Amino acid sequence: MAAPMTGYPFPDFDIEAFSTRAAWSAGPLFIILWRIDCPTCRLTLPYVERIHKAYKGGTVIGICQDTKEDVSKYLQENKLTFRNYADASLRIRHFLVADIVPAYWLIGRDGKTIMSGLGWDTHKIEESAKYFSSQCSVPYGPIVTIADNMPFFKPG
Repeated sequence: MAAPMTGYPFPDFDIEAFSTRAAWSAGPLFIILWRIDCPTCRLTLPYVERIHKAYKGGTVIGICQDTKEDVSKYLQENKLTFRNYADASLRIRHFLVADIVPAYWLIGRDGKTIMSGLGWDTHKIEESAKYFSSQCSVPYGPIVTIADNMPFFKPG
């Protein structure tokens, strides 16, 4: 299997009780693969949380490459509320051919990949928020602000 590419169908997969096909058919879907020990992941996750809180008509999920216990502890300590799954066996990482974290995808209702990214990318985070806004009938507001003092890009 090749990595999901923009404009092409996103591969359907299930993890625990979550199905990508069920999620994208209900509205936009944002998926992020991450690891607790990844500095760029830790930089990115609060902004993914902002998308989750701002646009309730879509689905945001994280798939962490750590144990369920470690993921739960990290989410609680960092007040992250978007749905996350532990994938310590790296099954989803291998399925999606994602060798770098964070890796993320924006998927439309038709199941096609609208955008993909690696590392921290301010433009792609904002592009995702704008898409969620257009699909969820929620006015767009910037996810990353000048006050955040974030770089435009940081590799994973």
